[in-house]
Amino acid sequence: MKQFRRFAALFITVVLLVSSGVMTAFAYTSDPLKGLVADDILTPFRAEIPVGYAGIDDDPVLIEACTLGAWIHQKLGNTVSSEIYTKGQNIGNTYEWLFGTDIDNNFDNNFASIYAYYFGMKSENQRGVNGRTYQILYALYDDGGASQEFGRLYKDLQEFVTACNNVIRQKSGNAGSSRFERGWVYGDYAADFGDGKIISVEFGYESSSGNDYIIRSGYHTMETFITLYRTGDNTWAGISEDCSVFYNGTDQLTVDGIVYQKTRDLTHNAG
Repeated sequence: MKQFRRFAALFITVVLLVSSGVMTAFAYTSDPLKGLVADDILTPFRAEIPVGYAGIDDDPVLIEACTLGAWIHQKLGNTVSSEIYTKGQNIGNTYEWLFGTDIDNNFDNNFASIYAYYFGMKSENQRGVNGRTYQILYALYDDGGASQEFGRLYKDLQEFVTACNNVIRQKSGNAGSSRFERGWVYGDYAADFGDGKIISVEFGYESSSGNDYIIRSGYHTMETFITLYRTGDNTWAGISEDCSVFYNGTDQLTVDGIVYQKTRDLTHNAG
């Protein structure tokens, strides 16, 4: 199973085999990362590294996300903050079942793999399928409570990737181009009906259960905590209460037909 843990090595092997003509390969007809990676990150990445080639049996999202991670790692260079370094180290230490227990489990070796696993999980979450990424995770994780463990893993990977991407934005001068991170649903939202009539919604993640949730409060509204489950691409429903939620992918949340505008990211400010 160790081969699953080193997507960077896998990518290098694929490139060498393709360039030498040893391996039959195909070109992607579209970008596997489109719609997964924010445009202000994907565009400069593709300006330097076009959509690549891979073997027929390779997962395009995993391969391309790994390449993106290697590119981000290179761009960060010596500007990796102690906060980002600690996040990366903690991921390796917390999820040894995924990254291994030997000396190869370290910040630099894990960096590209973190991007591969995150965007692989994100892609399969959005499509509602257990594809190559989750097959790898289930093969490596043999303890109980896999769904909760994978939920925590996804959130930790997401925080790390977002923090790294934000540094790239700042370095490129694009930090103010978008206030909120595309695909980051977690945050505070508000619907303003005028005359001080405001209803607020917090969309968060409960690590103890591995579930998403919303908390509604405000004008003529009793504070309500609702645990959610995903029903589709950017859609959720209440587990024990009648509630429907839709996220537009950037800055709006629709709850039971009411549109709420995002006011703050939770955990980070992606702007």
